[in-house]
Amino acid sequence: MEGDLAEHSVERLTRRLAGRGAPAAGSAAAVATAMAAALVVKVAERSGSHLGDATAIARRAHDWRVRALRLAEEDEAAVAAMLAGAPGRAAVVVPEEIDGLAATVSAEADRLASEGNPRLRADAVTARVLAEAARAAVDAILADDHG
Repeated sequence: MEGDLAEHSVERLTRRLAGRGAPAAGSAAAVATAMAAALVVKVAERSGSHLGDATAIARRAHDWRVRALRLAEEDEAAVAAMLAGAPGRAAVVVPEEIDGLAATVSAEADRLASEGNPRLRADAVTARVLAEAARAAVDAILADDHG
């Protein structure tokens, strides 16, 4: 592997996602979640006069972004192992974690869209859309794995 996904530009990352094998849909979902969390950080940091807990939201969202990028790496490893025929449930467990994290990010983005800085509502809505897209991707992954 060329290094951590967190260190790659969007161009390099998208080239890797378009390649063969891993990373795959779960990694893309995790990266979408990380992007959503980054937008939540941005909106929360600029919503202090609108929300009393804006600083806490931004801190949590930073942690979510970091966790989502780690999950992208974990998913890449799980898919590579699955494609190599290794036994285990990591190819299901990691997407389930991505889904849970994306749900959390989506809920916070939704709150920021309605209660945060109104000038950044589009950023909050985009964060929610990205997080929900990640959840839809995970639904497809799990349907394939259970189907």
